[in-house]
Amino acid sequence: LLSVTALRDKDGHITGFLGIANDITERKKAEEVILRAKEEAERTSKFKDQFLSTMSHELRTPLNAVLGFSELLADDHYGPLNDKQRRYVGHIHSGGQHLLKLINDILDLSKIEAGRLELAIEEVPVATAFAEVLSALRPLAEKKSQSLVQECIENLAVRADAMRFKQILMNLLGNAIKFTPSGHVA
Repeated sequence: LLSVTALRDKDGHITGFLGIANDITERKKAEEVILRAKEEAERTSKFKDQFLSTMSHELRTPLNAVLGFSELLADDHYGPLNDKQRRYVGHIHSGGQHLLKLINDILDLSKIEAGRLELAIEEVPVATAFAEVLSALRPLAEKKSQSLVQECIENLAVRADAMRFKQILMNLLGNAIKFTPSGHVA
């Protein structure tokens, strides 16, 4: 980069020139590296979004079959189940719902990164949310000989996105079960 400035006397006549040369080669190289890195990041992000979308579809299809058949088994239309079978089918169904929520969580992370996540804020009854989470995680706790107990203030509610609130509770309680030694109460 070359800058030339005319030097003038007190009457305004040009008496000379001042030239300043700056070598901007390194700056241009750095700008080019940054531009290539930005393009690569955008390409990678687009690829990740496509991958998540495809995997979501591929995972949901068999999972919906598991959920659908577990609902059919629980329906007495095809014959009665004994208590143990009914409990196991319930565990299969709640486990499938939990996996579906995990898939949705992964997609939500992608939406958060892209700035496209929308929240549906509403009054969420805490006892109901706790009951759903405990129901889903009770089989996991039972495998570790843990007991889950719900104690909640009557009519307590929070203003939140119901699904995200339950996700938070599921993560907290899931970690408590996972990291609490067998036989202890979670």
